[in-house]
Amino acid sequence: MVALKAGWLAVLADGHPKTAADIAAITGGEPELIARIMRVLTATGVLDEHGVRTYAVNPVSRTLLDPGWTNGLKHFFDHGGPVLLNLPDYLARNGYKVPQDVKTGPFADTWGGKNSWALFEAEPARGEVFHSFMEKWKEGLTIWFDKYPFEVQLSDAYDVSDDVVLLVDVGGGRGHVLQEFVKQRGRRKNRLIVQDVPGALSPAEKLQPFGIEAMAYNFFTPQPVKGETRDSYLTEKS
Repeated sequence: MVALKAGWLAVLADGHPKTAADIAAITGGEPELIARIMRVLTATGVLDEHGVRTYAVNPVSRTLLDPGWTNGLKHFFDHGGPVLLNLPDYLARNGYKVPQDVKTGPFADTWGGKNSWALFEAEPARGEVFHSFMEKWKEGLTIWFDKYPFEVQLSDAYDVSDDVVLLVDVGGGRGHVLQEFVKQRGRRKNRLIVQDVPGALSPAEKLQPFGIEAMAYNFFTPQPVKGETRDSYLTEKS
């Protein structure tokens, strides 16, 4: 995370090996410190070493330079790290019992009484880090409609009416699963709805080209979409 935040990995992104002194000249870091951090990264396979204090990216570091994966590391370090550091004291204060309420669990205890969703809503920049990571993490994974015989099982509901809800993605974040559904299956008359807490949803204008509706919803409350729905599908929540 240090090398990412300091820009040291970004300097190597062009594929040309650079020395610690080269990196320091570009980023302003101290060569000795850069060499110490890079020593750990080469030993763990994140970077390759091409001579004395000379470094180059490899497939691992190229992956980490992707903004989505960078945000994944940032999420675990910036949001999860403080929770882990607080966990021993939290458990001791609570008699080593299993937390029973998200509002008083270890995350909320660390972050001033806010669970993760409340924190991301209160501080959108933090939410952007998390949701960017979630979008990246979903890439390349098998999606339910890749295996489910959708057209066969739901043929009576397909392309029926603009008023009929075909799918409701509960806890669907920015709607990336429904967007992929539309890309693969095309636009349909039926309504497609993605539900999540307000801070997780994409702006409506980003979903409109796919014919997807964004609906703010807490899945611990009764489901508001009823009656007119032909089929609802609850995706796995990452």
